Amino acid sequence: RRVARIGIGTTVTHIGGHSVKEGLVPLDIMLEAHVETDEHGLVFAHQPHIWADPAMRECRQLRHWIPWKPTDEQLLSHDRGLTLPNSERLRTTDYLGNGRFRIQSRFRFRPNVSAYPFETERFRFELQLRAALADRSGEAPD
Repeated sequence: RRVARIGIGTTVTHIGGHSVKEGLVPLDIMLEAHVETDEHGLVFAHQPHIWADPAMRECRQLRHWIPWKPTDEQLLSHDRGLTLPNSERLRTTDYLGNGRFRIQSRFRFRPNVSAYPFETERFRFELQLRAALADRSGEAPD
């Protein structure tokens, strides 16, 4: 089974007061997703082993691309086709069109208390896209 490469760009527009005790931080994120294509605009699908090459994991390696659009079914779901495993289930995900999303949620993080109270925190969020395109036709797999 072949897989498409999807590039992701993010901008955090707001970080709320984080709770070291709960390990939660409120984030407001603008996300842009795009799918690699060939020079003719058809989705380019790779063999799965390609991900062993670290250079293939970089978005700047996408020479041609189109915005990723959720399916109609995904647009009707609460997460709009984006799965965020480390966020709370009560979140707002808005599809803004042209591969752009706005996500508001509290995200779980692992607090760094080694230099408390002057610690530096790293807030990460995980993203999974269901139904990455699987062939050159642009059709999503079942």
